[in-house]
Amino acid sequence: MGKTKAIHLVSHTHWDREWYLPFETFRFRLVGLIDRLLDTMERQPGYRFHLDGQTIVLEDYLELRPERRDALKRLVSEGRLSIGPWYVLMDEFLVSGESILRNLEEGRRSGGGVRPAAAGGLSARHVRPYLADAAAAEALWHRPCGRMARTERDARGDADRV
Repeated sequence: MGKTKAIHLVSHTHWDREWYLPFETFRFRLVGLIDRLLDTMERQPGYRFHLDGQTIVLEDYLELRPERRDALKRLVSEGRLSIGPWYVLMDEFLVSGESILRNLEEGRRSGGGVRPAAAGGLSARHVRPYLADAAAAEALWHRPCGRMARTERDARGDADRV
């Protein structure tokens, strides 16, 4: 018999703010999703979730549910809910490098630190210098919980593995 392999399942969502339906239709779905997520996380203290890669979903949600701000902040600070690092996911082929970095900076102000796949071809090597400790030029990122994470590009090139 072969060696046992560990498999890690990351509960997450990919959120299109607007795509084939209007923004308000997608936001209606977002509110339902986060309401159910917060209820689930309240009932299951060990449950963890990655809320996409853009912090703007929090703004969209809190505009309609401002009373849930403290619950979201608590879950993020506990490391149970990961967010960001982008402010908004963009098509990397359609924006400039300056725009990408400003988007990243804005998202990091909201506490993000995991790089998801975005449309285009921006690889981890382009953003690692902005997320990594200066002494750790390898693929080490500071996670929102304070721990370091080694990253590498997946075989398909879609996202960084953490």
